Amino acid sequence: MTEVLVDANVLLRPLTAQPPGLARRAAKIMQAAERGHLTLIVTPLILAECVWVLETSYRKPRETIVDTL
Repeated sequence: MTEVLVDANVLLRPLTAQPPGLARRAAKIMQAAERGHLTLIVTPLILAECVWVLETSYRKPRETIVDTL
């Protein structure tokens, strides 16, 4: 199985749907991982960046961020 180190954009685009084209591409990567075709590697720093972006730019509460991620 292929392992892929993902950055915050791959995780954030499907959640924010912005921009739509990149959101669709990122969603396909996530779907491939769900089907077992890829293993996504996410570092703690990437998760921290996602939390920061969702809190500051999208004003999401932490409880929502935890449930979503």
